[in-house]
Order: sequence, then C-alpha cells, then structure tokens
Amino acid sequence: MDLELKLDLQAIQDADNVIDLFPDGKDEELTKIGDRVVQDYETDKASRRQWETKMQDATDLALQLVEPKTYPWPNAANVKFPLLTVAALQFASRAYP
Repeated sequence: MDLELKLDLQAIQDADNVIDLFPDGKDEELTKIGDRVVQDYETDKASRRQWETKMQDATDLALQLVEPKTYPWPNAANVKFPLLTVAALQFASRAYP
C-alpha cells in the first residue's frame, strides 16, 4: 500500500489521535488505510478459524458440558468420564514433589 503522505514515526507515537496528523482532503488515504485494516483482520480471522473450533471443542470437553444426545435415539445416556481432568490432576500431584 503506497500512501502519498509520509508521517514521522515519532509523531505517530506521540499523537493522541493519528487522524489529526492527516491534513484535510486526505480522506482517500484514510479510506485506503481503513480498507487495508479490515481486509487484514478478516484474513487473520479466517486463518485461525480451524484453531478456534478446536479450542472451543477442547474447552467444552474440559468443562464437561452436557449436551442432549440424539444418537442412537433421542435423550440417550450421555456420560462423559473426566479422563483429561483426572490425568491432569495426577500429573500435577506427581510432578509437584
């Protein structure tokens, strides 16, 4: 992204509001910057979607959230043994001494 206006890094750092450093009539520059920020945010969000899904599933499993089960029939037994919790507690108790 090439901008016509070149700003001093020290001025940007010391500014309370960076927009005040842009002279009037530089709305195109601000629009370019805004578009770039939104585009990069969306790219970052999309690139970590798989990780977020895995983390949510792991968190739900660790918290042992109860969800109604529909397979093999509606409201079938839904027992979750806290294997990860037990393993973590045993490791912590053995590693501490």
